[in-house]
Amino acid sequence: MTRITFGTGHLFWRMFPLIAAAFLSFSSPAQAQEKPTPPEVAPRKGPTHDVTDEASLRLRAERAAKLQSSVARKARPPTEPPPSTQSSLMNSSILITDGENYTIVPIGSVLILPGAHRSKIVNRARGDLLLWPDFLKRNSAWLAAREVSLKMSQGDSRAGEAVMRGLAGETRLVVAVYKNCPISILEPVQAPRSDSRNQASRP
Repeated sequence: MTRITFGTGHLFWRMFPLIAAAFLSFSSPAQAQEKPTPPEVAPRKGPTHDVTDEASLRLRAERAAKLQSSVARKARPPTEPPPSTQSSLMNSSILITDGENYTIVPIGSVLILPGAHRSKIVNRARGDLLLWPDFLKRNSAWLAAREVSLKMSQGDSRAGEAVMRGLAGETRLVVAVYKNCPISILEPVQAPRSDSRNQASRP
């Protein structure tokens, strides 16, 4: 048997990692088979939160019932009835009736009201409410609509005079409309007149 000497030992320590790796690589197959394999764990399905027991559920239900009863005791019904939107609408509108049905137009929208049709304006609603287009179509024999401009509705006197000249001789009840919807007409605003004497005195 040949003996290997390593002199001062430097060569042995340099070769030690290679020798150790070779030694570990020659482990027997039997030893490799003896290593236990970890058991397979099936993936968990469903929610991962903790299960609440019956006692906890009863306690939560009792707390919810107590909270609901305390809120019901503190809640108080309103002492005053809410304002009626219908009554406020009636107060700011004109009611036109044909004896069976009625419609609503804003105050200031009636341009012409002949004496023969004054009874068509009423203070109390009677019959069925019809929307303006249906009511106008039903009573076109004595009711008419006149399309006006926004300037006239805002009180432009010149626009108002032009419209009223076009209605000369009209015998029906005429309502001002803008884009087929009844609209209020404000009081005419007179344009300021310039003093002719001041203009004449200017150079």
